[in-house]
Amino acid sequence: MVFRKFIQFFEFSNNPLLDPTNSEGFLQVHIYGLLIDSLFLDMDDIKIVPGEIGSRAVAYRKNVQRQLDTKKKYSLKMDAAVRMRDAWAGEILTLESGRCDSLEGQTKFLQDRYKLARELKDQIDYLYASLPSQHKKKIADLEVFGVLTSGGLKSTVFDVAYKGIEGTVYVMNLPCSGVYKFSKLFHFELPQTFQGLGKLIKVVMRLLTLKQRVRAVVNLLGEISQKVSLDTLSNESMWSPVTKMKAPIRETPSTPSRAPTKVSLHKVKKKADVLESDSDD
Repeated sequence: MVFRKFIQFFEFSNNPLLDPTNSEGFLQVHIYGLLIDSLFLDMDDIKIVPGEIGSRAVAYRKNVQRQLDTKKKYSLKMDAAVRMRDAWAGEILTLESGRCDSLEGQTKFLQDRYKLARELKDQIDYLYASLPSQHKKKIADLEVFGVLTSGGLKSTVFDVAYKGIEGTVYVMNLPCSGVYKFSKLFHFELPQTFQGLGKLIKVVMRLLTLKQRVRAVVNLLGEISQKVSLDTLSNESMWSPVTKMKAPIRETPSTPSRAPTKVSLHKVKKKADVLESDSDD
């Protein structure tokens, strides 16, 4: 699907990939969204959330110590994310897309990269907080990913040049306590004409390796969830009608302040008659 779409762009007389005035929304919907959808739509355990969305991990950091009488703080918005479908419900891949700096000296790329690194750190912390106490050490085997993309006009003091559509994939993990490792996996550049079709093959191959690493994280979280469920069932801390409890159910005592019913009055009267008959004997 990716190759078919790019070849369709190449065949247009007004190739949109060669337009230096493409907006961030155009690149996100028709280019980066196409790549993300083609990669992860076949994975049932995750879902793709496009558009300006709030990060659950960032919202957790900002509101974890919120009091009842304080207003809830808003989360940072991401351009797109890949989330877990199950109870974890956390982001494991984040996309921040944008254009190049329009003037020399601007720092949009640096700002986006700092924002992405902060989001990935919050996602690692969110996963760690969600892990059960007996599986906290598994955080060293988990990792989250971020994609920072750019493309468009790049003006300098001397000339105006068009910088191609490109992106960088980052990864963050927690190899030991208190040390967050933020590193670059690979850089990719997308083709704009038929002559650069070989670049697209390299990009797809690298993104497939990213998919395998995401799949490994999803499988590890699934194994942890399964182990926790089995441990809970073996300890009988979660009971269902299908499973019979070993210990008998204790009868609930009556409430002292409860008004007497006809049945309770009948029992009291019957007991009084028995006592009276015993005293007569």
